[in-house]
Amino acid sequence: MGADPQILAVQDHDADADRIRHEMSTLPELAERDAALARRAELSGRRLALEERRGPPQSELGRLDDEVALLRAKLEREETKLGSGHVTNARELTGLQAEVESLRRRIADLEDRELEAMEELESTQPELDALESELADVDASLAPIEERLQGALAALEAELDRTEAARSAAAEVVDAELLAKYERTRARSVNGIGAALLADGGCTGCHVKLAAGELVDAREADLARCPACEAILVIEEG
Repeated sequence: MGADPQILAVQDHDADADRIRHEMSTLPELAERDAALARRAELSGRRLALEERRGPPQSELGRLDDEVALLRAKLEREETKLGSGHVTNARELTGLQAEVESLRRRIADLEDRELEAMEELESTQPELDALESELADVDASLAPIEERLQGALAALEAELDRTEAARSAAAEVVDAELLAKYERTRARSVNGIGAALLADGGCTGCHVKLAAGELVDAREADLARCPACEAILVIEEG
């Protein structure tokens, strides 16, 4: 006897839906996007680490610039005072000259340290520039990848909608109890098979041949099942 053959139409539509969902989850554009995002994360991490290395010399350079500016302002005042001719006391004049020389030495020392900080920054600038350039390239590649991905997903989603609509139409003519048994069977199945045709002595769902006695039992049962995969069997006529 076997089950209503219409259940096979439901199974076909469910298999198509499974295929479409699998395609949606394995689109090459997804792998492309994931690879680009992973590369971007790697580059961003390297840039952050480099920026952290550049932080101390940048801070030092800023501090030194400020200190040099203050000392230069003071030196200018002292040199103006020295050159004004207003200081005539020998001791005061000597002290002023010593102060000017001290300021000049201090400024020269700070400028040397500024140069060292600048050289340290300059030594890492090519690496930073390369990272920025590669990040820009990765960002530029993401837009077309995303566009292709969304296009592919939209096409598959439309196909899935049509398949699910056809599945609903096919399920409407299947006995509710049989449909419920089919859905429970399919939910337990490892390969998504809830119903299969019994043809040439075997289950087309798992491709296992039934023994002679199992074939007799299947043909006589109100609702036959494959002894191997438990799929509901639809008996081929003839």
